[in-house]
Amino acid sequence: MALVAELSNRWSAIDPHEFANLGMDLGAVGSFGRIQQISDDPRWALRIVSVTENGRLVAAVPIFLGRGDRWTDQLHSPEAWGGPPPPPLDECAFIGGRQDVRAGVHCVNRPDVIEAARDMCAEMPELIGRQLHFSYYDTAQRHLAEQIFGSITWQAQFDEYAFPAAVIHGAPADLPKRTRQLLRQDQRRIAEAGISVETSSWSDHDGHAAELIARQNRHKGLEDHAELVEYRMELWDECEDVSVHVACDQDGLAAVTMLVHRDELEVYEIGLPQPDTAYRLELYLALGYHAPLTLARAKGLTRIRMGMESGQAKTHRGAVAIPRFCGFATPFPR
Repeated sequence: MALVAELSNRWSAIDPHEFANLGMDLGAVGSFGRIQQISDDPRWALRIVSVTENGRLVAAVPIFLGRGDRWTDQLHSPEAWGGPPPPPLDECAFIGGRQDVRAGVHCVNRPDVIEAARDMCAEMPELIGRQLHFSYYDTAQRHLAEQIFGSITWQAQFDEYAFPAAVIHGAPADLPKRTRQLLRQDQRRIAEAGISVETSSWSDHDGHAAELIARQNRHKGLEDHAELVEYRMELWDECEDVSVHVACDQDGLAAVTMLVHRDELEVYEIGLPQPDTAYRLELYLALGYHAPLTLARAKGLTRIRMGMESGQAKTHRGAVAIPRFCGFATPFPR
């Protein structure tokens, strides 16, 4: 069957349903609506290497060519991964994604498709001499990237944590004893603290969660403001294939935002009160763990993505670690 490889600079040339069916296991951040959004940024020039087979999409590799000389992203600068300072932005490109904590090449794992994508990338004059960056790839995507772009220096590994269906929907008696005991202990502590939680859509929320989240991010050393939180969540709310939810306690002391895409939920951002606030831990347990579990059960979802922090606490409660890798390559010399 004939494969056709093409290079374009707009997503309108890609069928969103066929893109979704590539099934790259990236969650909401890999949705068609989201990748369209992050492509609309003047600091980056979008290129898409697509491969079709008899008119059906079998690969769509997003490439973001940097413009200018300043790195402004707090999450995706290679220095944040523990590597050396990168070249100026206009000498770099991000492959697969550039803003979220998961990315991938969106390519069917088939030798002929991989070869067609590889040949098209190698023929791109705009990649010559650029340092290529790969951010937060899982093991399968890492291998695909290596087959398309050659040798990659993987300079950092991070673990993402996720609750599987067995924890969300399984009977407590079927869970490991430690997991079962911790989840029950959480529920007792939340009840004893008198905490109740209400979950609504972001569009119906009164907006106070934004300041809580911004303050929490500043506490972690990130630059953030309530207006930026609102902007981020409004962008997510505009994604047709993602629904946005927010859970808050009855006193408005803490909040968590959650994204639902297809059959999974992602805990996106959380805002907690000051460290010396009474019942701060119980608020964290209620909103960071049990509000997502409650929403996922109500919607029949099969996975909850829990982020990359507090790994021990999450695995003790039944989460599974998913390794993610960050790296760079310069496969195409000047």
